[in-house]
Amino acid sequence: MAAATALYGLLAWARVRLLGVPVIVVVSKPRCQIAMQCYEAVFPLAVLVLSAAAHPIDWITVGVHLILFRDRPWWAIRDADAMVLVASRAADE
Repeated sequence: MAAATALYGLLAWARVRLLGVPVIVVVSKPRCQIAMQCYEAVFPLAVLVLSAAAHPIDWITVGVHLILFRDRPWWAIRDADAMVLVASRAADE
C-alpha cells in the first residue's frame, strides 16, 4: 500500500511539475486536477495485483476489475505519455 501511495504522490508531483496542472482540494479551475483523482484507480489495482502475486487465482479479479473500470488506468497512461512528451520538448529547448 505504501508503494501505491508513493506512486500516486509521484504522479501528482509530475503532473504539477511537467504539465503545469495544479492540485486542488475543493475549488475547481480550468486545467486543474482534483487531489487524489488518480489514486482511486491506482490504489485498488495495486492491492489486487499484490494479492494476485501471492495468490495466482486473484488474477481473475484483476481482469474483472480492469474490464469494469477500463478507463481509469488509461487516464494514468495518457497523462504519463503527455508528461514524457512535455519533458522531451523541454529537454530539446
